[in-house]
Amino acid sequence: MRISEFIPEHPRGALEFNVEERMVNGKMRTLAIPSEALAEAHLQLHHYLQRALQVKLLSPVKNAAKHKSSLYFFQTDLKDAFPSLDPRRLSGVLCQLLFEAGEYIGSYDEVAEFLEEYCFVEGHGLAQGAPASPVLFELYCRWYIDRQVRDLLDKQRKKGCPYVVYTRYVDDLTISSRYPISKYLRTEIKRIVRGAGFAVHPNKTTYFLRERHDVVVTGVRILRGGNLRHTQEFLSSLKLLVSRAKKEKDMDEKDWQKLQGLVAYFFELLKVWPRKSSLSRKDRQVLDFADAGEYLVEQRLCKLREERKLRKGLDKKRFPKQWLQELRSKIDIRTYVVGTLKGKWLDEGHWVSASCPLSNCATTYYKHRRLKVWKSRNVATFGCACIQHGDVITFAMAYHSWSFSTACVQLAKSVGLALPPEYYRRFGAYVAPVQLSWLPNED
Repeated sequence: MRISEFIPEHPRGALEFNVEERMVNGKMRTLAIPSEALAEAHLQLHHYLQRALQVKLLSPVKNAAKHKSSLYFFQTDLKDAFPSLDPRRLSGVLCQLLFEAGEYIGSYDEVAEFLEEYCFVEGHGLAQGAPASPVLFELYCRWYIDRQVRDLLDKQRKKGCPYVVYTRYVDDLTISSRYPISKYLRTEIKRIVRGAGFAVHPNKTTYFLRERHDVVVTGVRILRGGNLRHTQEFLSSLKLLVSRAKKEKDMDEKDWQKLQGLVAYFFELLKVWPRKSSLSRKDRQVLDFADAGEYLVEQRLCKLREERKLRKGLDKKRFPKQWLQELRSKIDIRTYVVGTLKGKWLDEGHWVSASCPLSNCATTYYKHRRLKVWKSRNVATFGCACIQHGDVITFAMAYHSWSFSTACVQLAKSVGLALPPEYYRRFGAYVAPVQLSWLPNED
């Protein structure tokens, strides 16, 4: 898949960022909020990178849990992390990692140009607030920081040095051990950080012993006995947002997302707590606040689902049934699916089958993760409950993470089918058809 294909071809607003200053966790940050069309492109890039490179972001609780047995802690922070990123170096990382994974999205210059235009904001670096930015930042740090720090620690272990635990959560680096951490190791880690193009934050670089202090790692408090607890800042934020959500006063989308994140964080932290019967009175009060927040968030999500259903119905009205039938008849689903998924296909007579590309479940049997395509019925059937059945539009939506409207426009563009008048009443622009790689040559 070429990187240029992530940009939507139909006009759903300008491809630009809205840069604004917002208070995030008590700090004023510069956020770059993408437009609707650009956010859709970022989501597609985000899903593609997660699927191709198997990117799994570590949660704050799991990050802190790896250090609960340590006594000595060295913590540092990347100063101005997102603005310090270089799009050219990030382009090299993406090209190298995708090449090793057997993927190709374009040349180095094409990827760099795409990143500079759609993922970076002039004067602010990598867009903080865009859907694809966390994954891009994670891949960059894994290549230039994590890989080199782990090589350094392996060399130290071979020399007989004590075992050291290293984790990184976004821009927070934590190194811990049951024995004192040498000054040489701390200096080398700072050198690696500077070599990656970042500056070490002097006010957030600490080295101390846990017996004298309670350690806070990525917002999780590690007590002297090794137990994990929430911080006072978390409790204050949770109480404030729950009280505001009950009154539905001054709650914007960002506040709802923050409340949802706090609730999810607390219930993940609750898994490593002792049994509920042994919780203190204060802990039970926090649990009640979290339950109330979970109920309010679930109510909010139910309303959003209903609105999404209404929007989906309006979205389908842009494409009449007769036009959709013509689109399906113009595309041979077997040619499209086989051409899109470059894998090993088995011809089993009435259908062709291959391993399901949308399945990430390793616990199911192999036969239940087969993708079958029937040409005569023009129906694609998937296993592993990722999607049961559907036509070529359903497959395009599931594989590329497209909306219904985007899938219809892209497929119509590929076969040269003119969009219906209902679509132009909404968007008012023409999309030029292009030839895709899965289509057979006219010659």
